[in-house]
Amino acid sequence: MKYRKYLFVIICFFVIPQVVMAKEEPKWDSSFLWEVVIPGYNFFREEEYFWGGVFLALRLASIYSAITYHERFLKYQSLEKAAKTADIFYGQGIAYKDPIGGGYQTTKGFSILAGRSLAYRDFSISVQLLLLGIGIYKGYMDTKEKFIDDTPPELQWQFSFVIPFLDD
Repeated sequence: MKYRKYLFVIICFFVIPQVVMAKEEPKWDSSFLWEVVIPGYNFFREEEYFWGGVFLALRLASIYSAITYHERFLKYQSLEKAAKTADIFYGQGIAYKDPIGGGYQTTKGFSILAGRSLAYRDFSISVQLLLLGIGIYKGYMDTKEKFIDDTPPELQWQFSFVIPFLDD
């Protein structure tokens, strides 16, 4: 019997106010996540066309360079394997023609060029992820600001660090 009293208190003070407050709050807009698919989306959505164009160009350039350097890495890796096989038959230290960059390279030279291409590819992917993170963060902050502006004033205290009864 005494547990019913506690159950009544829990329902009155925790469950019912949450249901009432949930009906009054505006819906959270998650359209800022389109930034993952469309580069610069959050800037274009806020009518910041210059920065949207900059982010679009930078993200497309980083994707292009990542693909280009990955293909170059695969070619140099293949040339390194072929040079190692040729070193078995002809001896080490012979320079082989480089069909990609021109000139002549040894087996170690092909290995260095493959590693360099791999590092450039990884750098391009890092730039892509950095720009993606900046775009999503910007969209999140804009959406949060709109969400707070659309929230009724009596519920806005939930989104600030100010304690309402001490803010007199």
